[in-house]
Amino acid sequence: MSKNRLLTDSETNAVMIVWPSMYKKTSIWKKLIQTYCELLLLIIKNHNYVLLITHHDFNPEVYLKDFVKNNKAEINEIKKYLDIFSYINNDIWIRDYGPYFLFNGVNITKSLLLNFNGYGEKYAFRKDAALFTHIMDYFQKNYLRRPIKYIKPFGDLVIEGGNICYNKNIYILNKKCLMINNKNKTWKEIKAYLDNFFLDCLNKKYYVIDIDTLTGDDTNGHIDNMVRIEDNKLMFMSTNDYNHPDKLKLDKLKKQLLNIIENNDLSLQLEMINHSKDDLVTNDENKILPFSYLNYLRVSNNIIIPINKNTSLEKKINLKNKFEGMNVSYIDATYLLYEYGSIHCCTNNFIYNKNE
Repeated sequence: MSKNRLLTDSETNAVMIVWPSMYKKTSIWKKLIQTYCELLLLIIKNHNYVLLITHHDFNPEVYLKDFVKNNKAEINEIKKYLDIFSYINNDIWIRDYGPYFLFNGVNITKSLLLNFNGYGEKYAFRKDAALFTHIMDYFQKNYLRRPIKYIKPFGDLVIEGGNICYNKNIYILNKKCLMINNKNKTWKEIKAYLDNFFLDCLNKKYYVIDIDTLTGDDTNGHIDNMVRIEDNKLMFMSTNDYNHPDKLKLDKLKKQLLNIIENNDLSLQLEMINHSKDDLVTNDENKILPFSYLNYLRVSNNIIIPINKNTSLEKKINLKNKFEGMNVSYIDATYLLYEYGSIHCCTNNFIYNKNE
């Protein structure tokens, strides 16, 4: 029986982030940089590491100094947890194009190369898809401190990291997204790829929901806006507000998750993460953006939850109570949403074996 499984976020102590330099000429640049600086500082404050992927002459001090009142000692402390890798990406959504890792409970055993096509070739993607081949030598030398093999777990199937929700034993994906991003394949063919990796290689169960894309989402239905698993909690996006544009889809989501739990006798507790019309975020053209409290980042025991200007103190307290015993913080993700993603989307977890 295989002991390998996907590395879970709770087992990590480091995060890869792509600096958003491709948005420098946009109207949201200054606000986006503020979001990024706040995110970097929140991660580092918790003594987690950041591998920042950006251009070769990038100087983090230029951007971070205003957030630490130009305190040299604090900037030097930040630099201990911050590393720079030189590469120019197409976009910032590194959760979707990897790299991902297999873990045996002690060590990372393999790296995983995912196929990425810019969400059905909606956007330029060649540089993002090629990041894996450029970064892995550096990663093995500086973080793993040893060579590891890589595999393509899903062959030529297009599957993004944001469409895999999992813990140590259970994996859930959205069928709708898989079908749209792999129009040249039938569901039977797609399922064969999934069976090969999850059932045959990992000896792990996987389940699928089939939910249409949420309003404002341009990923064709990534699951990480809708469902997350924390220990034995299956948290899902829900609403009791009939004015919420996704009320019917989220009701359908709840029914499908209940069926998965009941039909497979899973020891998972359903946990609703309520969203109302007040939680909706719109851009300058009044277009609804894909906001969800479930698009949070977990690194080790630290949780960073996306919020927006309408998020009340009561809502924050309710969210914090969902993560009992964890260190919870919040960040306004509005200007990430302007580019149709959020905190989980723009980060990718890994382990830094600093003591090896």
